[in-house]
Amino acid sequence: MKESAIQSKIIKYLTSEGYYTFKIMSASKNGIPDIFAKKGSRSLFFEVKTDTGRLSPLQVIAIDRLNDGLECAYMVRSLDDVKAVLSASVTSKLSAHQLK
Repeated sequence: MKESAIQSKIIKYLTSEGYYTFKIMSASKNGIPDIFAKKGSRSLFFEVKTDTGRLSPLQVIAIDRLNDGLECAYMVRSLDDVKAVLSASVTSKLSAHQLK
């Protein structure tokens, strides 16, 4: 499945769960994740990759920097990965690269 199809499924799901969600089409910094989602005080970023996709060095840096603050950023490969993040982040913060 293409990244764009995975992204569409994720955005549709997050929106149905009450998140303010959008695809980041273009950013002034390289490496910024693909999807932003916010619900209440929770801000999440998702970098979507296919089964064979890998994070670039700039994406790793961006995810690590976002995770330094109150935001949480993750690399995900499917809607199931996003659901796992949402379940886990209720009680704890997953490592950005845990879902590789």
